[in-house]
Amino acid sequence: MKQSLYLILIALSISVFGCNKSDDVILLPEAPSVPEDNDEDNDSSPSPNDDATLENNTETLRIKITIGNNTVTATLYNNATAKDFLTQLPLTVTLEDYASTEKIFYLPNNYRLSTDGAPNGYNPSLGDITLYAPWGNIAIFYRDFGYSSGLVSIGKIDGEGVAHFQTSGSLVATFEKQSTRTQ
Repeated sequence: MKQSLYLILIALSISVFGCNKSDDVILLPEAPSVPEDNDEDNDSSPSPNDDATLENNTETLRIKITIGNNTVTATLYNNATAKDFLTQLPLTVTLEDYASTEKIFYLPNNYRLSTDGAPNGYNPSLGDITLYAPWGNIAIFYRDFGYSSGLVSIGKIDGEGVAHFQTSGSLVATFEKQSTRTQ
């Protein structure tokens, strides 16, 4: 009885797997890695140094942020959230201080940015521009902070520009697109 069962399974396996008349190979796309909630060591968010973060590798997604007489630039990542943020510009907002760590603001009309393809969270550092998806606010970190579930990285303040955000209280800022072509 066992021999008959083995022969049937072998025959079935050959008919299912061995009778492909095509030489085509089907490759399945690799599943994106998604960090576990509260996993502070697993940060799979893009960085400005990854080639994949540049729009078509020929255009850097950049914005200009004006605070009073000071102008700061930032590089945005090539992700759905950053691209959606760009559609909202130009924009003048009041940046409120939050927890002496970040400046935050909400988009007009309670607009909610796309989080398509975003990881579960992010571990922000000095100069990061993020979306805190649960509340819908944009945050610019002027101090390092720990992993936060729901935080989506959208860009980074360039150079030493983050120093302009390291003040107590509110700031009025204007965000504008600044597209720079590279050769």
